[in-house]
Amino acid sequence: MDSFVQFVEKFDSLFKFSLALLIILTIWLYFYKKSGSLYSISDKLWSLFVGKKDFYHKRLDAFHKEQHDVDKFNAIYNVKAITTQEIEAFTRWIKEQKHDVRKISGLKGWFTVSTLTVRKPGITSTVLVAIFFISLILSGLFVSLCGLTPNAIVRLDKQDPWFVINHQRAKPLFSDVAITASDCADSGYNRGDFARRSGITPSSVNGICQAFQDKKEAAAIDKIIRSQRILLYLGLYILFFGGYTLKYFHRRLNALDFIALTKKRSGQG
Repeated sequence: MDSFVQFVEKFDSLFKFSLALLIILTIWLYFYKKSGSLYSISDKLWSLFVGKKDFYHKRLDAFHKEQHDVDKFNAIYNVKAITTQEIEAFTRWIKEQKHDVRKISGLKGWFTVSTLTVRKPGITSTVLVAIFFISLILSGLFVSLCGLTPNAIVRLDKQDPWFVINHQRAKPLFSDVAITASDCADSGYNRGDFARRSGITPSSVNGICQAFQDKKEAAAIDKIIRSQRILLYLGLYILFFGGYTLKYFHRRLNALDFIALTKKRSGQG
C-alpha cells in the first residue's frame, strides 16, 4: 500500500494539471467550433492585452468586420457560412420557404448553408450514437461515485481484484464478501477462507489486516481517499461529454424530422 501512496503522491499533481489543461482545451475547442475559426478569439486577446482591435486601413477594417459578422452569425445560428453572400441567400431562403430558423439552428453540421440542403443521418450510426451516450453516462456516474466514496479503492497485488477499504472494513468491488477490523483482531478467524472466497491473495489479506491496526497504514488509506476525489471531477468531465453526445444525437433526430417535414410540404411524403 505504501508503494501505491507513493505513486499517488508522484502523479497526483500531474494528473490535476492534465485535467485542468483538458478542461481549458475543451472550452477553447467549444468556441472554435461555434465560430469556425480561432482568429476571433485571437482578436479579443489582442484587444485585451495589446491595444485597439480595429485596423487603421479602411479596407482592411471593413474586411475584418465583415468576417466578424460571419463568425457572429455562425455562432448564433449554428451554421457554417463563409461569406456574407451565403448568409444573405440563407435569410432569403428562410423567408421564402417559411422555415423555422430555430429548427435550422438545431441541425448544426447536418445543414449545408452553401447549398441550403440537409444531409440525412444514417439510422445505424444514430443508434450507435445513442448507445455511446448511454455508455458515457454510466461511465461518468461510476467514476464520479468512485470520487465520492469514503473508501480507498486499491489493488495491492497484480493477482488481486480491485477492492475497497476503510478503517473498519474491506471487500472486493461488486462483491459482498468482506473482512472487518474485528475479524482481523480475532485469532481464530480463518483469513485463508476469506482469501479464497474474495479472490484476494493471502499476502494482501495480511496487508489489509495490518492497515486496520497500523497508524501509518491507516494514514495511507486516508491519503488515498483524498486523492481519489479528483475522480469526481473526471466523472463530471465524462458526463459533460455525455451531454454533448446527447446534443449530437438530438441534432441527428432534428435532421431526420426536418427532412420528413420538407417532403411532406412538397407532397413527397
